[in-house]
Amino acid sequence: MFDGKLEVRKASDHSLVMRGIEEERLLKLKGSSAHAQHFSYNAHHEEGTLPSSLLWHARFGHLNYDSLHLLKKNGVAGFPTIPRKLKQCDACILGKHSKQSFHDSHSRAHRKLELIHLDLCGLMPVPSTNGNKYIMTFIDDYTRMCWVYLLKNKYNAFQTFKNFHKWIENDAQSHIGSICTDNGKEYTSNEFENYLHQHGIKHQTTAPYNPQQNGVAKRMNRTILNMV
Repeated sequence: MFDGKLEVRKASDHSLVMRGIEEERLLKLKGSSAHAQHFSYNAHHEEGTLPSSLLWHARFGHLNYDSLHLLKKNGVAGFPTIPRKLKQCDACILGKHSKQSFHDSHSRAHRKLELIHLDLCGLMPVPSTNGNKYIMTFIDDYTRMCWVYLLKNKYNAFQTFKNFHKWIENDAQSHIGSICTDNGKEYTSNEFENYLHQHGIKHQTTAPYNPQQNGVAKRMNRTILNMV
């Protein structure tokens, strides 16, 4: 389009198909197609064939085939016969897939405190009697033992982790090898990372917007909320 004039050309050989002009912010096509056979399904696909059905399926915004049969039954002019055996529409299948499924993980820690799953759940719509609005969970990957802390705000997460770290290592007489968290700012701050480095704790983080990679903690959050 240039200076209010529009030309429609084929992508294959750039041959001219149709011209148009812009009038009052509206594009108006002038004349008929120079190659009408490229825009009519009848020239390439006979009525009732599978490609013709897919074409009308797409023309109606990927309408389901039961509704296409209903349109044919109600006598829509120029509508083809829909065959009984239908091919799946690839666009519909791909459009309904938001993400590939995650494979189940069978890895497990070999000792207690080797891997700790952390997660912060909240903001809760209803605070506790003490005004707590967040739930912070610590889950041992080896024993699946879970510790739950209630927080008034997420900024207390770092101090809560330090308190848990000192208590659990003294109680279990073992050290934390690594932790697994999401990419929340409460876990990725310089203060938090420096603390982990000083105590030799590895930090595993999940990919952004992929909570399935920390499924142990997410499943525990759901269990706790269901009990509440």
